[in-house]
Amino acid sequence: MKKYFKIDKSFDLQKVDKIEFEKKLVKNILKKSFWDKNPLEKYFDIGYYLLIPIIIFLLIGIYFDKFFKTKSFGIIFFLFLGVFSSFYNLYRLTKEK
Repeated sequence: MKKYFKIDKSFDLQKVDKIEFEKKLVKNILKKSFWDKNPLEKYFDIGYYLLIPIIIFLLIGIYFDKFFKTKSFGIIFFLFLGVFSSFYNLYRLTKEK
């Protein structure tokens, strides 16, 4: 038979019943994880959220210009679209709860 212990605030071991241990374990699993509690975690990748859409749309604009043989219409249009989508991603990121 397994024995379950918990550590109280004064760092003493106390014996715990299996049922109480399992209830607390399930309760802790259902709680948010460490990363959900960290308020800065969602802002770690903000550079990628801003740069990746601009780069992707810029590449699409370059290929658009090559395919349709336009001078710089595709690059300018898709660059503005990439900047707009980057700011939209930034807006969505700051509005999330």
